Amino acid sequence: MKKFWFHLKELLPTIIIAGTVGLILGIKNVELNFRTSIIIFVPLFFIILTVLIIKNIFGTTKLLEKGKYDELIEKCEENLEYGRLNKKQKNAFINNIAVAYHRMGNFIKSKEIFDKIDTGNLDKNLRYIYYTFKIENALLTDKYSENIEEYIKKALDIYKLSSFYPTLAYYEALHNNENKSLEYINNYINSDDSKKSIWSFFNTSLIFDKFIYDIENNYLIGITYLELEKSDLAKEYLLKATKCEYDNYFTSKARELLREI
Repeated sequence: MKKFWFHLKELLPTIIIAGTVGLILGIKNVELNFRTSIIIFVPLFFIILTVLIIKNIFGTTKLLEKGKYDELIEKCEENLEYGRLNKKQKNAFINNIAVAYHRMGNFIKSKEIFDKIDTGNLDKNLRYIYYTFKIENALLTDKYSENIEEYIKKALDIYKLSSFYPTLAYYEALHNNENKSLEYINNYINSDDSKKSIWSFFNTSLIFDKFIYDIENNYLIGITYLELEKSDLAKEYLLKATKCEYDNYFTSKARELLREI
């Protein structure tokens, strides 16, 4: 019953708008026959329905930005129960659930959710997101996972964005490549593209994510410096990672590490 009311609630604006348009057309032309009505009504119905689905995807992304992870997961799961989503729309909702679990610190669950994504229907930008989060989940659970190097190559084949450099810096530090690690950090700090968005009509848009820049990447730089035994520098970036208004793994862990240094 809950599922039924969710679908009814989501479809109600579509039904009202399409019905209103149909009524107006009927009033303007009383001779409008049934076949013509169907030709007008059905495409209109599905256009509005698609717009509503896209609105829901952006709505859950907004919940992600506010740190309302439990609410986001519930909303996305409700949308996934709806049978009229295409594969790309399903991937978008699955992606948001996986990112929410990632920011809650449940990296194993995040990995399990990412594994549900239909990789055959990923556009260029969502494929980049997929690989970068797979890398982070692996690094933060199993530092020496054999698949990480393969994922890094695939991500860098798509984009070489500086927002990914703190992750690469941590990876290099774990493999005792101090110079390479510090080079990634320096390039990230001095880059002018770290706050850019990549807008796309045909692909998923890569919108600048303040959380990644302000919290997650500062945390990654902090633990990279810890790995390199540079605790004073680590403190500076871990402190930046604590400046978040809502609960998340990276802020909590940064505070914990600061108490231990």
